[in-house]
Amino acid sequence: MCTALVFSKRHVTWFFTTRVPEFTGDLVPFLTQEMTMKKCPQCRTDLPLEARFCWQCGSPQPTGQAEAPVEHLLVDFDQPLEPQLVEQFFLALKRRVEAEHEASQFTAFSERIYAAGFRDRVALRSQQIVEWVENAVRQGQLDIFQMNRRIETIFEDLLDQFIVQYCSDLTGVNYPIALLQYQEMPVARISLFDMVMDYLELPAEKVKFYTDFLQTPPEKLRNASKSFLFATREERLFVLVDLSLLGSAKEGFAFTDKALYWKAPFQKPRAVPFDQIREIHRKEDWIAVNDFFFNATPSLNAKMLRLLSKLQRYTRKAEG
Repeated sequence: MCTALVFSKRHVTWFFTTRVPEFTGDLVPFLTQEMTMKKCPQCRTDLPLEARFCWQCGSPQPTGQAEAPVEHLLVDFDQPLEPQLVEQFFLALKRRVEAEHEASQFTAFSERIYAAGFRDRVALRSQQIVEWVENAVRQGQLDIFQMNRRIETIFEDLLDQFIVQYCSDLTGVNYPIALLQYQEMPVARISLFDMVMDYLELPAEKVKFYTDFLQTPPEKLRNASKSFLFATREERLFVLVDLSLLGSAKEGFAFTDKALYWKAPFQKPRAVPFDQIREIHRKEDWIAVNDFFFNATPSLNAKMLRLLSKLQRYTRKAEG
């Protein structure tokens, strides 16, 4: 039984020649798949759910299910809700600035809220949240977890709108306006490939990337698959970005329908499945993904932070 690379116009699939999986590029199958096994975050080897170490690479594995933290309300019902929600929005802004930009810029971002007239939009959404909460209380259907997640999601979407539309001079990044379309789009309609490409906006970057694998030099795919792209045979490759100095594709990153793979110069190859994204934040001129070093270009790093945060929210919603 031999291993083969199968090419199609936009996707490449690794598989054993006796078994050809069907292509599914949407987000729904990824979010609804039944997890009877887990994959090592480092080498992507299939492991039993209870495994504490990877038998292939020896990496420690996440330990089972920890005790769930107590969920607390983000607001106090004994006090007016709208001012509290506005405060929560500015706290969310502070967290976003600290995680993805410069903490010292928080004042500038806050002042831009007022200068751009965005404070009115925040107030309107806060009023809508108050109406939804009061209606849920009247009907006896208030769920603390659901309410907190809804508030967080609304504020994350507002922050995306604000930063994309009004803060390019503060961030130094021209975020693609196309990423905002995913705020209201039902999950069932989302193409994961399209979302990756819309968020990263690779044609605007000075990097070499491949999505049409009929036109991709085979040696680049071989080099990437030997160096860092250790995808399983069930995965579909969406995009390969070559960041190597000599154009060998031995360094760079790639998205499949299940995970992000990458390798930086003088660093170990890394892989993070979308459902195992724990923490993403900016560190100086690079970013940390689950505490692993990732660095492309300044603007790609910023866009990658937004994309991975969105994927983290989707998987968190599916688990909730």
